[in-house]
Amino acid sequence: MNDSSFLPLAEEYERAVVGAGRGHRALLLWEVMNEPAMDPATLAWLHRGVALVKSLDPDHPVTIGHAVTIQAKETAG
Repeated sequence: MNDSSFLPLAEEYERAVVGAGRGHRALLLWEVMNEPAMDPATLAWLHRGVALVKSLDPDHPVTIGHAVTIQAKETAG
């Protein structure tokens, strides 16, 4: 997540996946990342990614999987 050249590729991927799946009747929710590292760069990426997915598909919830519940407070928004 510390390599900023990753961001345009990640956004392109997210747009493609959400665009292809948002209308599928079996879709329950979007998971942006499972058990992310809690460093500042990853948190910034998560907030950006969640906002993007919500903007592309406001009809489905977005989640981040956490192994430790205290981490959930750091990424809630």
